[in-house]
Amino acid sequence: MNPPFYRTMLLVLTFGLIAGAAAQGRVAFINPSGQLVTVAPDGEGERTLTPPGRRYQFPAWSPTGDELAVIGVDEAGGGVFIV
Repeated sequence: MNPPFYRTMLLVLTFGLIAGAAAQGRVAFINPSGQLVTVAPDGEGERTLTPPGRRYQFPAWSPTGDELAVIGVDEAGGGVFIV
């Protein structure tokens, strides 16, 4: 049996991006706290999309631009999250 840190969980979370806010045209990045954030191209309207307690990495937009995939890790393990 593999140690727990090799175990991968696939979790799907859905968060409303922000009521009425279109994801198209926004830039996704991971802030210094390890949270998934989007911002308008001009740097305005920064929005944190993930709850604290887990660190995220490698954000990627879906082909339609309405969802983000991100890898999240905490002391219990890791997984792929759809936001």
